[in-house]
Amino acid sequence: MDSIEFSTLAICCFAALLAGFIDAIAGGGGLIQLPVLLINLPNTFLPSVIGTNKFPNFLGTGIAAFQYFKKFRVEWHKIIMPLIFIFLGALSGTYCLGFVDTMFFKYVLFFVLLLLAIFLMFNKNFGQNIKPKKINNAAFYVAIFCCGFYDGIIGPGTGILLILLMIWAKGYDFMHASAYAKIINLSSNFASILLFVAHNNIIWALAIPMSCCNIVGAYTGSRMAILRGNNFIRYVFFIVIILLLVRFAWELFFKK
Repeated sequence: MDSIEFSTLAICCFAALLAGFIDAIAGGGGLIQLPVLLINLPNTFLPSVIGTNKFPNFLGTGIAAFQYFKKFRVEWHKIIMPLIFIFLGALSGTYCLGFVDTMFFKYVLFFVLLLLAIFLMFNKNFGQNIKPKKINNAAFYVAIFCCGFYDGIIGPGTGILLILLMIWAKGYDFMHASAYAKIINLSSNFASILLFVAHNNIIWALAIPMSCCNIVGAYTGSRMAILRGNNFIRYVFFIVIILLLVRFAWELFFKK
């Protein structure tokens, strides 16, 4: 693709701004950004669309993570292994992008999110306080690897899965779970980008301006999340899950 129409650029940049804002608060920014790219680039090679989506996500997530960690002390010794496992998972998922039926993973995620939405409706204290938990490290690392694989092969919803995992497995509240999910998600995005760059699957004419917009959205969203606290993050988190469910339901059960 040699040139990008202005209307396409404007629409994609606005989507990136909104995606960065939502992703910084509760994850799920790919719910907005990736569909907009798919709609506006209908004849583009799929890995190129996904690669173009990943680059703004990576930079926006980095800005959001930096804002969170200015407020919280990072226990790096607790996330080194998750960083490694999600990196390997994302490499595997990105490599398998052209060989695996992604519809299967969409069905799995749909039912996982449906159960999560029901759970959140009836457990209003979930993620509101820090409650230290002990979980088998092997199971936790397998779950992290699976999140990375999903991020590499599809993407939207990975931030939500990581936040849920950090609350359930580590006992963090929404604020701390969002902070740690961001830095872990950076590792999976970076792994995917390495492969996309190596195969020239990023449309830089779109990726660079979208990155600028995603960064602005991520900065604003993370600042608002820090100021408003756990309840605000929980509500946004729930809304994003519902929107993601609607999107997947349309794609899986109603779209012809």
